[in-house]
Amino acid sequence: MLLGNSPYFGSEQITLADIVGGIAVHSLPYLGVDIRDYPQLNQWSERLMQRPVWQQTKVSPEDFELFKQRVRILVKLRNRGSR
Repeated sequence: MLLGNSPYFGSEQITLADIVGGIAVHSLPYLGVDIRDYPQLNQWSERLMQRPVWQQTKVSPEDFELFKQRVRILVKLRNRGSR
């Protein structure tokens, strides 16, 4: 990861890389990946989550489970259509 000693991806200011990566990394615990095992990644993610806009848009565990259910349904429907 390009964090080094910077608070964000290679920079002192948030970039598009942080936004895109932050969305994915924030979802990892919902998929069973404990990012606490990666201290720099965890600190970076926590820094993003402290930003007011992230607080307003973060996905709750319940919403993420609903999303996973919908994806499973779409995969089943797609698999039926390809037979």
